[in-house]
Amino acid sequence: MLFIDQPELFYTINVVPGILYKNIPVTPLLGGALALSAVFVLSAKNKIVFIGGHFDKLIFSLFIIFWLPLYVNFFYNNFYDAIENMDYSSYSENGKRTVRFCNMDNRGGGEIACRMFSFIKLAENSLPAKSKVKILTASPFLNTYFNYYLFPRFSITSDINEADYLLYYFHNGYRYKDNILYKIEPDNRGEAREVKIGEYSLIDNMGPRRLILKKTEK
Repeated sequence: MLFIDQPELFYTINVVPGILYKNIPVTPLLGGALALSAVFVLSAKNKIVFIGGHFDKLIFSLFIIFWLPLYVNFFYNNFYDAIENMDYSSYSENGKRTVRFCNMDNRGGGEIACRMFSFIKLAENSLPAKSKVKILTASPFLNTYFNYYLFPRFSITSDINEADYLLYYFHNGYRYKDNILYKIEPDNRGEAREVKIGEYSLIDNMGPRRLILKKTEK
């Protein structure tokens, strides 16, 4: 239950517990058990001679016992990460970033993040500097990384009509066919319909859902 691959679980802002007992996070269970034990020891301090004579040691021991599983997980994850990172020490900076994104996919059960950095590098090599770019990705989470790596090389805009280029990366809300980009929207009956956004030429791609598009001049 404890020795699982959960880097950054207990020592960053990622406070969502990953260790479960019967679908209940272990962290609040341990905290509740510690609180109840401390209350019992405190209430019995003046009633039981043994507890009264070793009160400080008992309280300290309770904290050690109940925090031990978290510390074991903490040190295991750090040890695991250290060994894993040693294997990647010979990689280039871009290689290390790719490994980082692929590890995110491996832990999340997806495959989109792993391909992201190579697509970002393709955009850097395909588009002129300072181009006005609109990013269309599968989630705001991915948009954050695109913005981080592409700024300030490109001018990132949120308005698709202002952009000279589009980075289309696994976005389910758009479709590109016959040099035309469509936005998929529900109609009055709730069925999907394609709304024309504009005409775009294909600059480069890494597959049917990883496209670099340029707005066609009128």
